[in-house]
This record gives sequence, structure tokens and C-alpha cells, in this order.
Amino acid sequence: QVRCLWTIAGSEAAGPGQRLVREVMLCLLATQLFYSSGHRPTFEGVQYGAAFQGIDDVSANAMAHLLAGCLTVLNTYGAYILMIPACFGTSPKDGAVVHFFFSMTLALTVVFVGLTRRHLMVWAIFAPKMVYDVMIAAMVD
Repeated sequence: QVRCLWTIAGSEAAGPGQRLVREVMLCLLATQLFYSSGHRPTFEGVQYGAAFQGIDDVSANAMAHLLAGCLTVLNTYGAYILMIPACFGTSPKDGAVVHFFFSMTLALTVVFVGLTRRHLMVWAIFAPKMVYDVMIAAMVD
């Protein structure tokens, strides 16, 4: 999937229609990579085991805590981090579709959270999804 991501990113888009298709495909591929790597947009779905890879004693010092946090963020949002350099080039228009895609995802999530604010699962499913979408939108901005 990562190889497919870089293949799509490396293709030169001749026209605006091809650039649009390329950037939408990158957005969808990054989202698919997030889910296919075993992640879920819930707080229970965070893979905390990634924080302890290569660290012997996390309680040793503050740098170990910082490194553990960075490893967790890289594990969770790695697909989107891989997508960012592929979408943004030298032109100011580069990445506009990516901004629009994830901004619309965030806007729709906010609307659905607002509509389901009295639902039983709002804090278990809908609110964590909104937190994930906010983080992704902030990352691609």
C-alpha cells in the first residue's frame, strides 16, 4: 500500500483533472492504510505498544517519555504523514484538494456528532472520531 502511495504520488499530473484524481486517491489511500494497519478512530484503538519499541525503561527520563509519545503519534498518523510530502509541491494550488477533502470530512463529522449528541454511543464512537478528524485536519494544514 505504501508502494502504491508513492507510485501515485510520483506520477506527474498533466492537467488539473489528473491532479484532482491523484490527490483524492492519495487521501483515500491514506485513510485505507490507517484502517488496514489495525487502527480504529477510538481511544481504545490507539496502539500504545508502539511507544515502547526500542525503549528499555520509559520511566528513566523525560526524553524517554517524549520519544514514547512521538512513536505513538507516528504509529497512529503514519499514513497521513507519508501522504503530506506527496501532495504538497511548489505551486500554491498543490494540496488544495487534500485540505478540502479532510476539511469536509471534519465538517461532516461535526455535523453528525451534533445530530447524535443525545445518542448512547456519542462518547464511545462519535466524539473520538471527531478528535481523530481534528488531528488529521491539523496535520495536513
